[in-house]
Amino acid sequence: MESNIIKDDSPAEEVRDALTKCAEYLNTTEGCISGRDTDKAQYTFSQGSDCFNEAFISFQDLYTDLIQLKVYGEVTALCDEFTGNLQRINKIGRALGFNMLGAVKAIESEIAAIRASCCIAEKDFLSAMKIYDASIKKNKHSATVWIARGMCLNELEKYKEAIRSIEKGIAAEEDSQRGWFCKGIAYLRSKRYERALESFEEAVLADTSKQCSYYYMLLAYLGLNLKDEAEKLIKRLLKKDPGPEDYYTIYLIQAAFKNEAEAEDAKSHALEMEPDIASWQSVADIKSEIDRITAKKK
Repeated sequence: MESNIIKDDSPAEEVRDALTKCAEYLNTTEGCISGRDTDKAQYTFSQGSDCFNEAFISFQDLYTDLIQLKVYGEVTALCDEFTGNLQRINKIGRALGFNMLGAVKAIESEIAAIRASCCIAEKDFLSAMKIYDASIKKNKHSATVWIARGMCLNELEKYKEAIRSIEKGIAAEEDSQRGWFCKGIAYLRSKRYERALESFEEAVLADTSKQCSYYYMLLAYLGLNLKDEAEKLIKRLLKKDPGPEDYYTIYLIQAAFKNEAEAEDAKSHALEMEPDIASWQSVADIKSEIDRITAKKK
């Protein structure tokens, strides 16, 4: 059984150190409040909050790497530490007259999403759903949780429920690239290709830097058998200094459209730049979606 103890050589060591400092500042703050030293209490509380925020930002940048390393216990242990410190920050903040509710709810939602990510990594989508549902009871307006819940429902092949959940997330954050993208996935997998295309177009408008939205537009074109539109978009993407992952994705889509010469050209560019490209997760995801589309068209 995996230990929840965070090792000293863990990549999360800096996160743990910042949380330790946060707890120390909060201890000092409580002592100042007891001694009615309000000025010092506010100062140390601010320092503790800064340490917490620093730790949480680092954790958000790091947790996907920890999950890929399959150290799920470490991620869960850190989530527990963040939750404990957050509860103290909320309690002490209120004692000092600060309204912490909005910030606390937002961070609680993020922590819930990270906990659920561990379940999803282990393909335990039902456990992830329980985490999302519990989080929603505390904060019904979290775009992050509604959208993540919809992603989970996509994996459970409950596409109508997924769309309803994602739409609630989009209502809370209208320009959510992730929300529109996940909604597009639900439509794509349920063969509603025109609606999928509309959603991916909205995802592009929300964040033009996310290449995945463009590639999934190509998948919607594949479902609709719109070869000319797909070719126009591919030409645009090839002008954006594509990397090996981009070329291999284009190869898969060109092959699905039976454009053999174009497919081989894209594949040769990809493998010349990176021979192991086919093992990358994003490429595997694209291939899975293509397999779904082409299988349903047969």
